[in-house]
Amino acid sequence: MFCMATKKVKEVRVIFKRVKDIWSKTFGFTIVRAAWSLVYGLVKILLILLFLWLIVKTKNVAGLIIGLIGIGIVLGISKLFHRYIGYMLKLGYVALIVEYQQTGSLPKEGQFAYAKNKVIGNLGSSSIAALLDQLISGAVNQVTNFLVRAMSFLEKLPGGNFVLSLVKMFLKAATTFIDESVMSYIFINTKSDKSKWKLAYEGIVLYGQSWKEIAKTAASASLITILVRYVLAFILGIIAISSIGFGSVAVYIVIGLMLLVIYAIEDIVVEPMLTASMILTYQDAIKEKTPSTALADKLSKFSSKLRKISQKADEPEEVPVTGGAGLGM
Repeated sequence: MFCMATKKVKEVRVIFKRVKDIWSKTFGFTIVRAAWSLVYGLVKILLILLFLWLIVKTKNVAGLIIGLIGIGIVLGISKLFHRYIGYMLKLGYVALIVEYQQTGSLPKEGQFAYAKNKVIGNLGSSSIAALLDQLISGAVNQVTNFLVRAMSFLEKLPGGNFVLSLVKMFLKAATTFIDESVMSYIFINTKSDKSKWKLAYEGIVLYGQSWKEIAKTAASASLITILVRYVLAFILGIIAISSIGFGSVAVYIVIGLMLLVIYAIEDIVVEPMLTASMILTYQDAIKEKTPSTALADKLSKFSSKLRKISQKADEPEEVPVTGGAGLGM
């Protein structure tokens, strides 16, 4: 028992060292990703406030209609724009993790150029990448919803709602990084003669086959997320209130700044490190494994999105668009 515990501790230390190396060497890339999210959020808020000001200022039906339409347009376009840029940056980060996984090192300079070339070279056009992401996320949500429905009987038991909430949180942690993991599988198999759709299909099935190994990392991810997002926020809030006083205006400013600090910690430290740890765990778990046809058939029964990926996997792959205009990274 002691030997097993010692072995587990060593394994945790090894993967933590690998994750820390990736995080430290890609810190500049991570800062840009976080800055993009922050700028996006601030610009969206300012534009919404501008249209709200227009509604209040005009005080008529026309101003109300224009303001509401403007808010709708801003939310719609900004969501698509943020998803596109954010997704390309995310794929770039995955490409860097794969480079570390394969070579044990990362490009010291030109990480953005390397990531851009890797993404374009492996996925062709951004439209293919976006469609892959949507289908993978959709397939995961369908399978996850089936599992949640299958465990809905817990609601009838004492404390069942709380247990079911923990199950949902665990499933979310276990599947949050599945698209990054599948994309890493595509990147690693770049020299394969299989289509991107075929590789995506295999990657999802292999993820399901490796649930035991991934579950351990997912449990840690859930705990870390809870500690940072809720426990740390609660503790900092209590400190602010006890130090300044609940009735003071300053306490709300301090709490707002503390929430910004928590957001920065989560976006700059926690999220990239969890992404790296999940991808490394996935890659280690699928070594020498082949996709299970039986599991693929079972998963396809619960997911129309996965069936669509399977169908596209059997189709001839389109010639990829490899021009630099496809990605703005």
